[in-house]
Amino acid sequence: MSTKSKVSHHACHHELLPNLNRINGQVQGVKNMIEQQRYCPDIIQQLSAVRAAIRSLELKILDKHISNCVSEAFIKQDKTIQQQKIDEICKLIKKI
Repeated sequence: MSTKSKVSHHACHHELLPNLNRINGQVQGVKNMIEQQRYCPDIIQQLSAVRAAIRSLELKILDKHISNCVSEAFIKQDKTIQQQKIDEICKLIKKI
C-alpha cells in the first residue's frame, strides 16, 4: 500500500459503496462457507466471484480516475503534471 495519500478531486467515490457492500457480503459468505466446512470447489467458486467483483471495482475506479483526474491534467496543458499522470496510470495498470 502506498505511503503517500492524495485527496480525490471528484465526488464519485460514494457511487462505489454499493459495489463494496456487495463484495463485503460475498467475503462474509465465504467466511460462512468455511465455518460450515462446505465443499472446497464451492468455496473456490465463491472466491472467484469475489476476485471478479474486486477486479470490476478496480476498473471502475481506474476509469473514473482517467475520466476526471487525468483528463483534467491534460486540459490544464501542464507538461509536468501530464507526465506525472501518465506515469501514475502506467504504474496502476501494472498493479491490476
